[in-house]
Amino acid sequence: MSVRVWYEGTEITADISVSACVHDLFAESSADILHLTLNDTRRLWDSWNPKAGERMKVTNGAANIGALYVRQCSPQNGLYEITASSVPETMQERRTKSWASVRFLQLAEEIASHSGLTFKTYGVTDQQYKFVAQENRSDAEFLQQRCVLEGCAFLVYDGALILYSQKYMEQQKPQGILTVASDSEFVYKDKSGKLFGGAKVSNGGFTGNYVANPLSQIYKSALPVYISNQEEADRFARGVLRDLNKGGITATLQTGLLCGYAPGSTVKLQTSGAASYDGTWFITHMRNDYAAGTTKLFLRKPLEGY
Repeated sequence: MSVRVWYEGTEITADISVSACVHDLFAESSADILHLTLNDTRRLWDSWNPKAGERMKVTNGAANIGALYVRQCSPQNGLYEITASSVPETMQERRTKSWASVRFLQLAEEIASHSGLTFKTYGVTDQQYKFVAQENRSDAEFLQQRCVLEGCAFLVYDGALILYSQKYMEQQKPQGILTVASDSEFVYKDKSGKLFGGAKVSNGGFTGNYVANPLSQIYKSALPVYISNQEEADRFARGVLRDLNKGGITATLQTGLLCGYAPGSTVKLQTSGAASYDGTWFITHMRNDYAAGTTKLFLRKPLEGY
């Protein structure tokens, strides 16, 4: 483990001893979380007085864990544990605001700017909205809601808010091929028989419909958002259906440490003990344990058609 640590812009690697370093990275719906455990037999960290909200950066060889914000500090017997997140606290604070005649990317870029983040997009269609309201919700919750409606997702990594079309990223070339031995630790789950065939959503003014399989159950829901026209209503129904069904076929896989892969991208699996599951998979979550030298992958099969 060759972990290097910067705290508030100053490298402190020579002054510390790392006991454990586990990094959870997510493609959506959650901030990346780092659990860093430091040897502290001399009880120095308490006198250094680290605080929630302060910035740190960690690397491990070729792996750049990126810029992080301290969430919690926990002194223990001879150890000191720091939990840090890729998402700044400002994205978790509740706000109330409304916009008239605003675009999707404008909303996302404003949220990024409010938290001091840069902004990147991949494959996103910049939709126009007549009216949007954020009512006593955090920026993270509000943007997640809009992303579901538009078939998109976002993550925060190394000081950047990255917004992407899920369908677009699922169609990208796999980052590589992973061969899964029959004696390795893996689990495949197929719940595709329980997927919804369509979605019907309404806000009282418009009712949107999207059907992928007319022979399966239709999901119905009232949406707490303004809908300005029928096209928008139907598009929101498609986004809701994608969010409901995207986890139909999933996998978990334990491997040696993988530094060349990232959530939000695809990988090709070849499994000698379960060849029917071979093919391209979308990485939703990675847990890198740098002390153990292992990675646990969480994946799902890309949705087809929508």
